[in-house]
Amino acid sequence: MKGIALAIETIVFIILAVTVLSVLLFFFTSTGGQAQHEFELQQQRQMYCGRYANIDTACEQSGFDKVVQHDVPLNAKDKILPNILDACSKLRISPQHCGSISLACVQACCIQCPIKPA
Repeated sequence: MKGIALAIETIVFIILAVTVLSVLLFFFTSTGGQAQHEFELQQQRQMYCGRYANIDTACEQSGFDKVVQHDVPLNAKDKILPNILDACSKLRISPQHCGSISLACVQACCIQCPIKPA
């Protein structure tokens, strides 16, 4: 009987150890889920809005045209306007303005460029 009790205790300890290890691995390897994704989108939005504001500080049509010209030779992942549109669309910021790349979308999305009253 003593030999059987030792084997059962060992099995119970192994099961507990595997359970604790699984929980710890899940805890440390899981991502933040939706919150992490939203944080990355906000980071993308702020980075590209900052780049936009460096070129067009007044947030006017003439400056918007400069940014369009600035984007022409760049790779798709480095372009300012498509990244602003992508981030704001996914964050659902001002969907009435951000249906396409436009000055109104930039003004609605970027904190640096508020919409000017008509």
